[in-house]
Amino acid sequence: MPRRLSSSQIRSNLRQAQTRQRQAVQKRNSAVRTYNNQVRQYNSKRKRAIDAYNREVRSYNARVRANRSRLRSALQSLSTRTITVRYTHIHSSVAALYSAYERLDYSDADPLLSDLAERETANSVTVLSTLLGDNSHVQVGDGELSGTKLSESLSRYSADMQGRWSGALFALNPRNPDAARHFCTSAREILANILDTEAPNADVLSRFPDCQVTGQGTPTRRAKIHYCLDRSGLNNETLEDFIDANINDLSVLFKDLNTGAHGPAGRFSLPQLAAIKIRVEDAIDFICKIVT
Repeated sequence: MPRRLSSSQIRSNLRQAQTRQRQAVQKRNSAVRTYNNQVRQYNSKRKRAIDAYNREVRSYNARVRANRSRLRSALQSLSTRTITVRYTHIHSSVAALYSAYERLDYSDADPLLSDLAERETANSVTVLSTLLGDNSHVQVGDGELSGTKLSESLSRYSADMQGRWSGALFALNPRNPDAARHFCTSAREILANILDTEAPNADVLSRFPDCQVTGQGTPTRRAKIHYCLDRSGLNNETLEDFIDANINDLSVLFKDLNTGAHGPAGRFSLPQLAAIKIRVEDAIDFICKIVT
């Protein structure tokens, strides 16, 4: 026989049932709110990621357009100027670099690397244009010669490397008749140290016993470049050609500027020094990005 409940027990059971129902509803509502918050956070995070990606794409496209415009403009300027005997070696190396860039641009290399290569080529052409007296491609602002973007890149190597670059920038002064020579000497040593650090002779010879070597039996610059690209999975012959041509163009520039036969007392103008600084600084940045 069913147990008889008193009215107070019935009311108590009803209140307990109502409490359980409220708790179930509250739990469900809390779960819904938590889910909705997670959805909003995900959508917000996704929107920020998309916005950041779109900004980077716009920035990248703007850099590409700027580099291409600068390269076309500088090339057009060169075509209307007579290349004096003084700069025939630089002109030849610039032409070789441009040819290497064109082959890279039509290859299957990473578009970002092609963008960086375009910047390198545009800088090289701009230096030659500026040396020939056309300053229209160089905008010189406050701190152009003293500021740098290489502090983080060079800090990975040594304090000496950073100090050498700081000294190079300090020497880059229009009133210093040896500005270009001092600057280029330090820059050449920095580039050589980066390659030697990233591609030690013993490691290159161990990985590629049949690589090209110098008369002293050490791996050539091209062999070191090949080693770095192979290690980072960037093996691409056209990219290797471009990097070698880029460093060779810098070497020709350094050699020419070291002669000291530049204008009155060997001095350069501010736009010329700025173009040289941009060319070398971006080249070091390019090499750091490629070989590390």
